[in-house]
Amino acid sequence: MLVINRNQQRLPIGGHHFPENNGPVIRGETFDEVEDKLSKYRINNGLPLGNPASEIIAYYARNFPWMVTLADDKESKKQSSNYLRFSHWIRTVWKNPPRKLIHQKEAEARWAACLKCPRNQKKDWQTTGEAAEMERRSFMLRCGIDIPQGLGFCSCHKAPLEVFVFVENADSFSAKKDEEPKQPGCWV
Repeated sequence: MLVINRNQQRLPIGGHHFPENNGPVIRGETFDEVEDKLSKYRINNGLPLGNPASEIIAYYARNFPWMVTLADDKESKKQSSNYLRFSHWIRTVWKNPPRKLIHQKEAEARWAACLKCPRNQKKDWQTTGEAAEMERRSFMLRCGIDIPQGLGFCSCHKAPLEVFVFVENADSFSAKKDEEPKQPGCWV
């Protein structure tokens, strides 16, 4: 696995930078600053985060080989598949939010059913900058209404329950396949 070579004394030609696909050239004083700016650029523009560090390292390896070195593959920071679905759903709904949300009393009946459902998956992903931004967006999508602990991600409807229970026409925001059976007691 390639990592940034922090022991070398040379900089990339033109300083630390990364040309974003169909976007600006992200520049910074250090590799870490470029990585941080690239992450913030993608999060703020609703783009998939990907893995900025490995993308910058791959760019450096092609263009400035002295900037990278081989390292042991200790542990990879992979997010769970539920997180990837969660962030995709939030990004998609953020661009085209539901026109109407239901009141909290109606949502309470829905989340009571969801809390008992075996398809309610706990949030098992790492807390990263992107994850924090997606949580903030989900908070804003549900208009700041507090939810009970234990509402996670619905593996049947492929949606975060913290927002999904407030959507009036939730079926149109569900990614459930028609051939997939619903759980007994599902309100959707």
